Order: sequence, then structure tokens, then C-alpha cells
Amino acid sequence: MPCCYLDKNKIKLFDEQVKSIVNQIWLSPSEVKEQVKELFGEMFDIAYQEIIISGETDNITCYIVLLDKSVIVFSPSQDLRSNVLLQRYNPNWHQGLNNTISWYTFEYSEKLLEHLKMPTMLLINLCVIDNFPIPRLNLSIGTLASYLRKQQVAQVHILDMQMGITIDEIVKEALKLQPNLIGMSVNFGQKLLAFSILDKFFEAKKMKKLNSLIIAGNVIPSFNPEQFFNKYPELLICDKEGEYTLRDLSLYIRGEKELRDINGISYLNSETGRVVHNQAMTVNMNEVPTPALDTLKDVAKYRGALTLETSRGCDYSRCTFCPRDHKLRSWRPLSSENVLKQINDLIRSGNELGIKSHIYLADEEFIGELPDGKEAERVIQFCEGILKRPDTIRFDLAARADSVYIPKNSVDWNVERLKMWHYCARAGADRVFIGVESGSEAQLKRYGKGTKPEQNIIALRFLSALGIQLRIGFIMFDQLMEGFDDIRENLAFLERTDALMKPVDISEMSYEELYDRLLYDEDFINEHKTGQPVYSIVSYMLASMEVLTNTPYSRMVKLTERKKNVSLIQNEGNPDTNMGRYTIHFLDYKVGELSLASQMWIDSNFGIMYSIKSLYKVANPIEKQKYYDYMRRHREISQYLLKYLVFTIDPRSQEENSLREFLQREKLEDLLILEQSPIKKELRFCIQASLSKWQQLMANLVIDIQKDLRDKQLTDSMDQRLSRSIERWLQNQGKWTLINNPELI
Repeated sequence: MPCCYLDKNKIKLFDEQVKSIVNQIWLSPSEVKEQVKELFGEMFDIAYQEIIISGETDNITCYIVLLDKSVIVFSPSQDLRSNVLLQRYNPNWHQGLNNTISWYTFEYSEKLLEHLKMPTMLLINLCVIDNFPIPRLNLSIGTLASYLRKQQVAQVHILDMQMGITIDEIVKEALKLQPNLIGMSVNFGQKLLAFSILDKFFEAKKMKKLNSLIIAGNVIPSFNPEQFFNKYPELLICDKEGEYTLRDLSLYIRGEKELRDINGISYLNSETGRVVHNQAMTVNMNEVPTPALDTLKDVAKYRGALTLETSRGCDYSRCTFCPRDHKLRSWRPLSSENVLKQINDLIRSGNELGIKSHIYLADEEFIGELPDGKEAERVIQFCEGILKRPDTIRFDLAARADSVYIPKNSVDWNVERLKMWHYCARAGADRVFIGVESGSEAQLKRYGKGTKPEQNIIALRFLSALGIQLRIGFIMFDQLMEGFDDIRENLAFLERTDALMKPVDISEMSYEELYDRLLYDEDFINEHKTGQPVYSIVSYMLASMEVLTNTPYSRMVKLTERKKNVSLIQNEGNPDTNMGRYTIHFLDYKVGELSLASQMWIDSNFGIMYSIKSLYKVANPIEKQKYYDYMRRHREISQYLLKYLVFTIDPRSQEENSLREFLQREKLEDLLILEQSPIKKELRFCIQASLSKWQQLMANLVIDIQKDLRDKQLTDSMDQRLSRSIERWLQNQGKWTLINNPELI
């Protein structure tokens, strides 16, 4: 009913001004609350008991509880009749009200006040800044927070360690806030960091300074919950997606649900001492709103990037290196309408805060597979929506090679895919990540990729001809390799120059004609190829297989152990619990030494190269080209490093000329004066000695980067993260270690 002692015209004006506040969708609920409090104080000379802000990113509801416990509710963006909290309170509250309602006053109701007592949750994203220096809009806690706010079941606060917040600051904030629940996302390599924080939380609980329910989620707790329960018996673990889990926990906190009924959690039964795993339901993707944008101002401050998820899962799910147990296997997309709406939210917010209009789509597989086979139609519909925008945006995405080209499929199917990818290019697809993984057919079979090397080359050719930049995943080494044949095939594949094309003008060419020319017309291919080698687009050069727990590849290793009567898995078969992977001897010790040396090379340069890759995402066109040139140069150095190491162990005369030409260009031709085929006990020493010599090439690259930074040709992040990475590199030069040494416990 209307409020009898507040001027109705003032309330309407207040409602309009609240709308201008909540339209700043990048504000956190606490920031909205402060502005609403200030506005209410300016407009009304009346005391109130409490102001509560709830709702998702672009659908905020403001509840003002007056001293008489009546409640004025403002919903500037959407009709109050669809408000989920008010529907739970009384589905018929708006009976007889036929017009759109943006504000309403409710008389005192204990039931309504109980519904407004939402549990407080603190969600924490972990990050080791030294390893991953440039921030992105975090989707794990951001999506969970937005979903909980949309359902109006919790008051959610976010802390993101990407923004430089420390462990002590996290603990201090938790003690100050005293949330009903603390949630923590623990990814690969973050277990020890998580333990450091959990130790402090549970110590505070023991000292009666904190009374929060604590839950950990993401890949590491899901892989091995027992390692967490052994230290923290009261901990809860979210096994899969977190939306429904946290929704249910909000009801558990209110006493409306039992622990055994919480979706998708694991917990230690205090009576039996056994771990209980509750069944998980698949999240309906159309219930997932725009991620919470609370941290977006900090993302802008640190020159970070926008990210978005348009689907979850992977229908293929047959890559032997990919664990699926912590994920639901089905591929589920958001509707095109929902995706376009969320993109608009991000771009509008980014424009206000000075963030580049470039979105990095975090989908495992953007194209996916629909039951009706209309994936291309869905993507084209999405692209048409983007093309209708008055502005220009760019986006990056990931896809499989067989989302581009499948040789056994019909010409019509492949031509339709070419058309689909052309639409993507027109709509702003800037760069596509393709999981090529290998140039060796035998290795691709071990990886379960379902593709062949030539198919991958053609997929890259199609996309690059459409003007799409490319980045590929490539796993050079795997533990079941024997001899150097796979490595040599990989090196040859990466040096091919017939995959990357100049953009082709197809304004007067049908898709069918383009398809035929890119597939069969060698003159056309030679005329349009860039001449750049495939290694110039590899995301991480010289990578080795990470044998994660619960993967088909880990089972292949165990089968090989039995068949060949060898012991490959170290630590008595127990995984490295920090990384969720096994530490495994290579079948061929020489290949293993090459893999180790390559990983040391990667880790030595990781901070610098990751900073460059991250800054590339937010750079202006001139700086972007410089960053790209540095990435390409590092990839070339890495390619020839491996060629050099293989040559030192197993020299072949036909490889010497290529190496000599490269080393002469780099003025290091004396490196070809070497001892051939060292015996086993000397092999590691010889390889590391070669690494140290080769590091001079990286030192030259670092000198050039420093000069560009000094001359203002490159812009570092606000807190100088690239410069700091260079300082660490200089301090550690010549120290060959691994970032994530196996934790064998």
C-alpha cells in the first residue's frame, strides 16, 4: 500500500534518481548502497532502520526498511511484479495491480523481514600474481556472485587476489565482515596458497573469532577432496558447478535445507568419518546472468581485460589429457539473445571505465554441438546480432580444428562452416585458439584428438584466409614417446609455411570457390600464403603433457607400466596434489631430459612472456605489433633451441644447415661446436650447459624490451608488472628451476 507520510512525487523522483545510480552496473552493491543512503538523506527527512541492496548486475532492487518496519521497495530497471524475493514472500502480493510497478510500500510483515535477512557470503578468487600478472574479469566468483544476487538469496562480497590483495587483508576483511559463508576458488598450483588462508580461517574459528561456513571449489579440491578434509574436517567442497550449490547453502544457513540435500557438495560425515558426495544437477545456462562487475574498476586500473563465458562443457570429451570428472560433460550454450545482452553489459561498462572493447571468451569450445546440428545457425545468429551494433567490438574464442574442417564430411557441411567463420570474422573475431596439439599422427592418436596433421593445416588455412588471427595449443612432448620421430615430425609441422594465409578478398567469390581454392589450388595457396611458419602462432612453445589425475592418458600410462613391466609413475603412484597431476618418468629417458630442459626454459621466461601476452590484449595497434614481434621472436628462439638440443643428442646432417643459418643470423654460430651424443650420466649436464648458452638469445630480447620501455614505445601496467618480471628474470638468470616443482606428498 502507498506510504502515508512520504510525498508521492518525491518518491517518484527518488525512484528515477536511484535508476541513474543502478545503471552504473559496474558498481558493487555496497557502493550502490552508499549512494542510495546519501540520496535518501538528501530527499527525505525521515529515519530508517536499514537499506538493503539486492539483485543481479542490471536488475538491482533497493529495500528501505523504515523505523515502523514498513518496507519501501524500488526496482528502477524491471517490473517489481517479477521480483523473485517478493514472489517467495507472497506470490499474490501484486494481485489487482495491472500496471508496471517500479516502487511499492509494504506494511510491516515479519515474514517479509525474514526474507530480507539474506545470508552474507564472501567469495575469494586466489591468484599468484608473480606467475599470472595481468588481471582479467574473473568469471568463477563473478558468475556465482551474480547468480546469487539474481536469486536474491545472499548478500555477496568479492575479493580477488588478481588485484594485489594479500592473505592478511583477506583474513582482516573476513573477520570484519563475519560472513555466514566463505567460498574460495582453488585452481591448479594454488593449493598451498589456499592452505595458508584456510589455516588462518580455521584458527580464527577455533579462537571463536570467526563463525563462517567455509567451502572450497574448482579443480584442485574436486580432484582430491581427502587432502583438504585431512587438514580441515569441517570444510565443504563444491564438486562441480557452484551456482546451485551456493543457492542451496543459503537455504542451509537459514535452516531450510539439510546438508545431505545440498547440490553437488562433498563433506566429511562426522559420525562415520567417511566422505559423502552429493549428486550435482546441471546448471541451466539461461539462468546465468552477466557476471558481477564489482572488480571492473580494478581491472581497468591494472590495464586488464574483459572476459565472458557463452557456453560450458565440451561434447567431444575424448582428448586423453583432459579430465572431465570435475566438470559436467555436456556442452551447454547460452542463448544468442543472452550472450548479446551480456556482451552489451561488458562493453558499456568497459567504455565507461576505459577498458578496451575486446572480450576474451572463456568457453572450452565456442562452436559446440547441438542435438539438431544447427551449431552454425546459432553462431551466425550471434554474429548478426553483433553486426547490428553501432560500434565495433573484437572478441577472441577457442574452438576445435574439426569445428572448422572435417575431410570426411560433405562439401556442403564444410562450405557452411566456412560461411560461419566468415560471419565470425565480419562480427569481430580477432583471434581463434585451436587445440592442434601435435604435428605427429601417432601422437595425435595418443592424445585422442580425432584429427590428423593435414586436417589441422587446412583448418588454419581456412581461418587465416578469412582474416582471423590464430593461436594454437601444442603439446610437444608426452611421456609415452619413444625416440625422436614424433619430435622431428612436430618440428617439421611447425615450420610449414602453407598454413597461414593473407586475408583473401571474397567479395566476388562464392564460399564454394574459396573452399576449392584453399583445398586444391596450389598456385592460389602459394600466392596468398604469408610465409610465416606455424610455430609463430603457438601459444606456449615446447610444452609437455601434464598427466592429470582421472584422465584417459593416466590410464594409458598405467597400462604401459603393466605391459612393459616398467615403473613410470613416481611417488608410489600418488599425484602431485598441488597441480592435480602425476609426476611421470618418460619411457625414453633422452626425451624426458629434453622435456625437462624445455620446461625449465619455459618457466625461466614465463613471467616476461606472460606479461607480454597479457599486455598485448590491451595494447594500442602500434604497441600490439611490438608485443607480437617479441612473442614471435621468443617462439622462433624456442623452436631452434629444441632443434639444437635434438641435434646435440641425435645429429643428422640435413638439420645442420638450418641450425647454422639461424645461429649465424643470431651471431652465435660457435654453438655448433659441440660434443655429440653424450652418455646418459652426462646428458642433463650437457643439455643445461646448452640452455645457458642459448639464454644469450633471450637476454638480447630482454635488452630490446627494456629499451622500448625506457623510450616509451611500450606501456607497462600501472604497477610495472612487466618491468618487475624482467627484474626477476635478471636475478634468476642461469638458475634452471621449475615454477611448479612436484609436491610429492
